[in-house]
Amino acid sequence: MSCAVKMDQMATLVYRQRRPERTRLYQTIQNELESWLKIRSLEDLPAFVEKEFRAFLKCGILAYGFARAHCSHCGYDFLVAFSCKGRGFCPSCNTKRMVETAAYLTDLVFPKVRLRQWVLSFPKRIRYFLQHNPQYINPILQIFIRAIRKALLLNCDANAGKMGAVTFLQRFGSSLNLHLHFHSIVIDGLFDKEGNFYPAGFLSSEEVFEVEKEICQKVIKFFLKKGFLEKEEAENMLAWENSGFSLDASVLIEAEDREGLERLIRYCARPIFASSRLESAGNRLKYILS
Repeated sequence: MSCAVKMDQMATLVYRQRRPERTRLYQTIQNELESWLKIRSLEDLPAFVEKEFRAFLKCGILAYGFARAHCSHCGYDFLVAFSCKGRGFCPSCNTKRMVETAAYLTDLVFPKVRLRQWVLSFPKRIRYFLQHNPQYINPILQIFIRAIRKALLLNCDANAGKMGAVTFLQRFGSSLNLHLHFHSIVIDGLFDKEGNFYPAGFLSSEEVFEVEKEICQKVIKFFLKKGFLEKEEAENMLAWENSGFSLDASVLIEAEDREGLERLIRYCARPIFASSRLESAGNRLKYILS
């Protein structure tokens, strides 16, 4: 078998050229983008939105640039189209980033100790404030992390210690709705100054609810202080039986379950949607949710 044939087979196994222009998503954006932008020009559309769409139309298309892989021994070549490296929309680039992030955090960042996923969702009113005032996302995240650390302190033998966590900010829900929430993968315990690890004990649903209650109170007081809420409104929100805040801490990953950890990170870092779930339905597009 010639070297060229072998290289061709290897290239097929290692790299398969994408054909984004054949997908329903690409064709829809290509055909409708200009009309959509004219309609949205009447609104305050952020510049990065148009930039993401236009970059996507160039992603994986050889006409917009490519790298050439060449074998100096047999002269075999194949082309790799440039990617847009988008962070907001492109399914291909976001999927690659998801896989790379999961592998990096699993192999090089998280130690082999038990981990817990904490997921915090907000009521619609707080969600609105955060969507339109992104500068407040980090202070709210700090409230969230401090509340988790307090819970870990109450459930560890250590009187003090440092925690470890990675948080993914998701701006979308399962039905492609606008839904800002936090996914935090937290080491289920604390480290002292010498690096000794103190695992957290059993965490009851009542204890998780107390963490949720504390977060609710501090977030509402934060927006009261910033002037987004009147005092009466804040008091009413705090008095609600169902505050709209939701905290889940039921997912545990044991120390040796590295495959489980990688799957969890992929879930937290997943793209907004999968283009494979997009189908034509006459003149409309249908997105399959499950």
